[in-house]
Amino acid sequence: MRVLSIGAILILIICISGACKRFPDSATVTRIKVAQDGTIFLNGSKASLEDVKKNLEQLKANKGRVRYFRENPQGEAPPQAMSVMKAIADTGLPIKLCTSEEDLNGTQ
Repeated sequence: MRVLSIGAILILIICISGACKRFPDSATVTRIKVAQDGTIFLNGSKASLEDVKKNLEQLKANKGRVRYFRENPQGEAPPQAMSVMKAIADTGLPIKLCTSEEDLNGTQ
C-alpha cells in the first residue's frame, strides 16, 4: 500500500508540472514498459534501471518524451516500476502514461 501511495504522489507531481499533456510521436520518444514481475523493457528490449537512466539523460538532452506502461496497473506495483517512475520524474521529461501496450507503441 505504501508503494502505491508513493507512486500516486509521483504521478501527481508529474501531472501538476504539466508533463501529462498528450504529445505527438514525431518527437524523440522512449517507450518504457514494466512487466508484472518487474522486468523492465526499454524500446522493446529488456533493460536494467541503469540502462533506463542513461537513456533518459540522452533523451533529456534531445528534448525527448517518454511513453510509460505498466502491466496490471490495478495491482500492486513492483519496486522496479517505482524506481523507473522516480528516474523519469528526476529528469523532468514529459510523460504519457499508457493504458495498454498498443497505446505504448502508438498503435491505438
